[in-house]
Amino acid sequence: MDFDQTLSELLGLMGRDVAVHVRSPGSRAAPALMLVSGTLRSAPEVVEQLGGAGEVFFCRIGDGPLLSGFFLDRARFRSASWEDHALHIELRGGTALVLAEELTGAA
Repeated sequence: MDFDQTLSELLGLMGRDVAVHVRSPGSRAAPALMLVSGTLRSAPEVVEQLGGAGEVFFCRIGDGPLLSGFFLDRARFRSASWEDHALHIELRGGTALVLAEELTGAA
């Protein structure tokens, strides 16, 4: 899917508990670089616009006093797809963001 479709998919995850794995180039297993988890709290918001050439979006996770979340840069975006119930966002340079909904087990 393209960048705008990916933003739409992220909107569909709003209010849900997610885990975001930041994977290094070539990694398909455990998060090699970083893991952020919590409730996806705000819609992707433009935090930087580069003279009409690109946009950088920020997606906030959690509602604590410290800033937590991830950036999604239109210029670095390569592709995205759903695989094994997780949204895989591939970035230029081989880094990937993998978003999976966290099941809390509460009934």
